[in-house]
Amino acid sequence: MPKKIRNREDCRASFERMINVRDTDLPKLIRIRDRRGLLPKLGRVDERVEDELESLGLDKAVTQNDRIAITAGSRGITDIVTILRTSVDYLKGLGAKPFLVASMGSHGGATASGQRAVLSSLGITQESMGCPIRATTDVQTVGKTSSGFPVHVNRCAAEADGIVVVNRVKPHTAFSGNVGSGILKMISVGLGNHEGARLVHRLAFQHGFEKVIIEVALVSLSKLPILGGIGIVENRLNDTAIIRGTKPKSFLEEDKNLLQSAIDFLPSLPTDEIDILIVNEIGKNISGSGMDTHIIGRSRVLGQSEPIRPNIKRIYVRDLTSESHGNAIGIGLADFAHERLIKKMDTYSTYLNCLTATGPEKACIPPYFDKDKTVLKLCLESIGNPDPKTVRLLWIKNTSEMEQLYVSEALLQEIETDTDLAVVSAPSDMAFRSDGNFDDRKYFGTDS
Repeated sequence: MPKKIRNREDCRASFERMINVRDTDLPKLIRIRDRRGLLPKLGRVDERVEDELESLGLDKAVTQNDRIAITAGSRGITDIVTILRTSVDYLKGLGAKPFLVASMGSHGGATASGQRAVLSSLGITQESMGCPIRATTDVQTVGKTSSGFPVHVNRCAAEADGIVVVNRVKPHTAFSGNVGSGILKMISVGLGNHEGARLVHRLAFQHGFEKVIIEVALVSLSKLPILGGIGIVENRLNDTAIIRGTKPKSFLEEDKNLLQSAIDFLPSLPTDEIDILIVNEIGKNISGSGMDTHIIGRSRVLGQSEPIRPNIKRIYVRDLTSESHGNAIGIGLADFAHERLIKKMDTYSTYLNCLTATGPEKACIPPYFDKDKTVLKLCLESIGNPDPKTVRLLWIKNTSEMEQLYVSEALLQEIETDTDLAVVSAPSDMAFRSDGNFDDRKYFGTDS
């Protein structure tokens, strides 16, 4: 009988002896800058918001002391504090009594306190907004879809005298269509609280996400006092590129138009063939799936085929953003993880989000270790331990911020022929601390 490994340290020692990759087998890194960020960017965001709200004719729809709900979601939108505060001040100027309503489906652990904490982490507080912030798990059933399913709406919003829907428009990470994450999704999922979000995702298995989102949103539009919407599109550097005020009757058409602009502005990896992708951080403020599935070419959505490009053999995720509040959805899209990410993971918050979205796969925990060097060697071994000069390695901060990145020597020739990319440094050995982890200060300016 083989000798039983008695403790974790014995097992660790045996494991370390298994690794055949040497330090000299690790590829050198070159710093690259992506210059494709020269895209439309708004100057005075507050002035544009005022102009777009003015175009909605709210002065004719709002009367003195009307209680107007403004949706506030859980996404990390760059200018969201300015956009929401400007909206609040504009409505106050009309004599209304605006308030923000937490509109994020099951996020924040599907609790009122959790949703308030999410908003606070985004800078959205009663003090910064100058108005009350209301969060509740209660919903009101406002009608049924043409398929006979109930439509649930956040009770605070349903009882308001008017609603202004604010959301960023971008491709959804779980489906492709004429609409994605935008105004209609904020109405059907964000305003649905946990109960509504869960029903929408469940119905999507039978009828498709786009059909269900539109169907549910149209019922809400017919039953709720929705006054208008503000659609936001960001460029690939996360700067606000478009702000569009839209009347309810044009929500569907405008969602489609803004989605196409968002697709045009999407960031992308500089190559489609990658052996190892290192992602410094994942998080709900980065993407609804922790990592943007369009960027990494993995979605793990039951019943849907995986994207053809990019083709990434191994993905290694290193950390979880504080703004995620422990929700590590997307960890299941990776092949390896750093132990620090797992320690920050709140399993119940993660499971709640993943199961509400009918995607338990995205909560699966891959092999994880406490040393970057160990993980990198295992990544190399798991793809056949190629020569370090041929390893196609790419290192990004996250799938939202990719202006600065690092590549291995094998990618240098491709990079040099791309006029949108600039080589910033010469090849150099990977910099590790004495504990076997990256010296992050020499890379993305952080200290994990």
